[in-house]
Amino acid sequence: SYKQHIRFQIFYRFPSDGDLKDMSFSFWDEKTSKHLVIREFFKYLRKELPDVKLSIDFFGLTTVSSNDLGVGQVIEDAFEYFDYVCPMVYPSHYADGFLGYQNPADYPYEVIKYSMGSALRRLLIYSQLQRTPASTDEEIIKQKRNVQLRPWLQDFDLGAIYDAKMVRSEIEAVYDATGDNFRGFMLWNSLNVYTKEALQPAGLE
Repeated sequence: SYKQHIRFQIFYRFPSDGDLKDMSFSFWDEKTSKHLVIREFFKYLRKELPDVKLSIDFFGLTTVSSNDLGVGQVIEDAFEYFDYVCPMVYPSHYADGFLGYQNPADYPYEVIKYSMGSALRRLLIYSQLQRTPASTDEEIIKQKRNVQLRPWLQDFDLGAIYDAKMVRSEIEAVYDATGDNFRGFMLWNSLNVYTKEALQPAGLE
């Protein structure tokens, strides 16, 4: 059984900001797909930490994107080696026009339900594909794990005012999108000032 839990933050990716042409990476030949480089590191982590429960934060857009977003993050790569995958589905971080919404931050329920629904579908497809007779130690370890989704939700004002109603709508979206596969959520506020009323039943805040 697991005795330790290590959480890896979003920084396990290629950079997306700054003067990228001035950056070089000794471990990358610039030909191999970025996500394959990241996945190889994930594989190394799991090999070195076989009995440790691992979780990782990913960009929220990885739930709906069909590519690596230019930073090497593909959500199925995380499913393969981690116990908890934690997409940061902050509505304020989705581009204007996402799902037809001029300002996605104004629609936390819709954005998160869509994103987490997509993430769950991808996880279920991935899990189904893994249900084959195990032949290697790596495959045996992989089958013993039960990968879970546990998203980060927005509890800060960006793009819209996130009061108790807005934060609660995010939580409800996760419940509604994942159903019996609900495994919790986490709130993020860089100042550690959280909307506790959002955690109370509606009408009691």
